[in-house]
This record gives sequence, C-alpha cells and structure tokens, in this order.
Amino acid sequence: MNIIYAHLDSISTVSTTSTTKPNAAGSAGDAEDAEDAGDAPNNWGTLISQSNNGRSSTYESYTRSGAKIVRHVYWTQEAAEKCHSCDHRYEGGH
Repeated sequence: MNIIYAHLDSISTVSTTSTTKPNAAGSAGDAEDAEDAGDAPNNWGTLISQSNNGRSSTYESYTRSGAKIVRHVYWTQEAAEKCHSCDHRYEGGH
C-alpha cells in the first residue's frame, strides 16, 4: 500500500472545487435562489394545474434571476378526498 500511495514527485493532483451547486439550467445563482426559497409549501408558487381527482398538483415559481421552478406534488388520498379542486397546501383550501 505504501508503494501505491507514495508520491515521489512534487506534483499534486489535488484540485479545488466550488461548493456552489448549479441547477439544471447551470447557473449557480439560480441554485442559490432555489435553496433560499426552501421546500415549505408556501414557497411552492402558484398552483397551475391539478388532476380531476385532486391527487396530482403542479406549482410554478420563479427565482430572483428569472429561472422557472416547477414542482409536481402527488397528494395522499386523504388530502385529495377533502376537496378535489382545492389547493391542499392550505387547511380547508377553498
């Protein structure tokens, strides 16, 4: 093992990397914006569509830099049964 890991030269192959994670669009600023918004339901944005049975919802929001975030939520049967057309994030949701 010592032979394998012995470095007999002065060259290092270790490099530095950024700790900022880019999002799908590749912008580190957009990733930071998305993380700032958090996963709290009140930060999901506007309800843009919902299935007829209330189980599937799609929300849309935008980051400070203008990138669109789309969230798809699949609700429990209990949440959907309360009101098929409600935004289930809110109690009573009418």
